[in-house]
Amino acid sequence: MTRLVDIVPDARYGVPVDLTLGPQAEEMIEILELTYDVVRVREVGSAPLLDWRFENTYWASRDNGFVWKSVQHLVPELGPVELEILKKAA
Repeated sequence: MTRLVDIVPDARYGVPVDLTLGPQAEEMIEILELTYDVVRVREVGSAPLLDWRFENTYWASRDNGFVWKSVQHLVPELGPVELEILKKAA
């Protein structure tokens, strides 16, 4: 799959990013002493115009696909951002 992304503040708009997404393993993760039954999903991306390659990881609920945790690369200049969701929105 290819997506077009905008990378600001460098005013790089419509940069094509090639993505491959696939499940890796079933796991149990713990967030604030609560345990979740999840599937770890790996996303591999590349943006040849920027000479940028990255790997994102998501931990999604096996029941409904809700992503409880992720490690994502948002722009080439920064390291990964790790997010943990404490509870679903009301």
